[in-house]
Amino acid sequence: MWKQLIEFFTKVFTLAHRLERQEKALEQQQKEIRDIHEVVHRLALEQQRAAEREAYERKLLLLEIENRLLKEKLQLPPRPEDKQGDGENKK
Repeated sequence: MWKQLIEFFTKVFTLAHRLERQEKALEQQQKEIRDIHEVVHRLALEQQRAAEREAYERKLLLLEIENRLLKEKLQLPPRPEDKQGDGENKK
């Protein structure tokens, strides 16, 4: 009888110890998942920003090309590179 009781308490203690280790491991895995989630979220935001920058740069390039084509079509003189401001060099 005592032997069975001791075995029972040993098993209960062992199971409690295993459960505690499993809970700690689960907490660690949850922390790792949160960290991974944060990294993925930051990467998604950075990817979105990069796509927006690229779209903006493409739009600027297309506008520059369009301006050049319009100038060529209208035969406008090229824009002066050194602007003096307040129209000092205007004739």
